[in-house]
Amino acid sequence: MAITASMGRHHMTRRQIAKALLAVGVALPLGAASHASAAPVARSPEQLKLPAPTGPYPVGTVSLHLVDASRPDPVAGPGHHHELMAGIWYPARDVEPYPPVRWMPAGALRAFLTSVEFEADVAVAPLTAGHEGAPVRRTADGYPSSCSRTARAPTVPATPLTA
Repeated sequence: MAITASMGRHHMTRRQIAKALLAVGVALPLGAASHASAAPVARSPEQLKLPAPTGPYPVGTVSLHLVDASRPDPVAGPGHHHELMAGIWYPARDVEPYPPVRWMPAGALRAFLTSVEFEADVAVAPLTAGHEGAPVRRTADGYPSSCSRTARAPTVPATPLTA
């Protein structure tokens, strides 16, 4: 299924949208830098940046590798089970000792960049506001949360998160 964006009479595919976004975020600063000097200069990867969070609390995150041993994975073959990577982001406390996490692993970013016809090492994934393993900020009332599923299932309504 192709994802498209409509702009009047013109339609863009997901790949074209990604190229356009990367061109604005990466290619233009690199192009401006290349005009500053006539001599060829070895470029270091562009450090992408995310906007600062707008909420009042620092953010913690943990990554989970979930395996459903009761469900064989027909695609992966015999002996393999359904697997899912999940990231949990939450209000945290005392984040200073915990490292900030990258928006995307380096290998995944390189694969993405090459899939939209950029050089694999043109950019470095931005750091997020999330701090890996930071302790949860606890309150008596909890915090709102929501869970989403694949496109086949609707979003689960928000419920308080109590830890």
